[in-house]
Amino acid sequence: MGMRWRIRRREMWKSWPGCIHLYMRSIFCVAFILCTIYNCIGQRIISPAVISPTSTYVKGNNFEGAIFSSEYNPDLGVFDITRSFRQYQAGISHRFTPSFSQAELAERILQKNLRHHNRKTAYQGRGYGPVIHRRLKKYQRQYLGYTSSDNEQIIFINASWERHTLIDRLQDLYPRDETWKSDYKLVLDGGSYYWCIEVNLTTGKLAGLGVNGIASFRPGLRESGEV
Repeated sequence: MGMRWRIRRREMWKSWPGCIHLYMRSIFCVAFILCTIYNCIGQRIISPAVISPTSTYVKGNNFEGAIFSSEYNPDLGVFDITRSFRQYQAGISHRFTPSFSQAELAERILQKNLRHHNRKTAYQGRGYGPVIHRRLKKYQRQYLGYTSSDNEQIIFINASWERHTLIDRLQDLYPRDETWKSDYKLVLDGGSYYWCIEVNLTTGKLAGLGVNGIASFRPGLRESGEV
């Protein structure tokens, strides 16, 4: 009896590392599946609303934005929106209205790749404002679609941050600005609270990240949104 128990105990100890390995693999697989499900849900539009004939408001679990139609052009005098498009070529490129699925795909590409793409971009942190990939869900997006000279589908994203707090709005100091849902937001400075980027739906890559500078930067100054 004693010999049999010692043999069984020896076999249990031999199999113990394998059990731990199997257990850890199971935990990793479950965590991976849960993260995948969360990301898919987060980048899915769950609440669309037509704002105007040329814009539609969309909201996911971790983003909100406005899709602008191909007919939209900002009422900004001589400003031509296509001048902001890095890969637009007159006579060859054309604009298109992003679908919900294209906006969702643009968000998946953006959220997956922005951290790496943003690693060398200036005008973030310290007095310039937040590091954008760390606070991405705080930004309101504007989506505009166009094709490149190679007929690749590009989503141009114009992003801005509403800096006023909920307390400010409750006190009626700064009512929530809803104009961004129907009008293109053009800001010339403001630091990293304002930026734009192009998402190539065909290649799955990001390009043309442009972060606003700031008119009067004082070294050592920290913005409340910096993280």
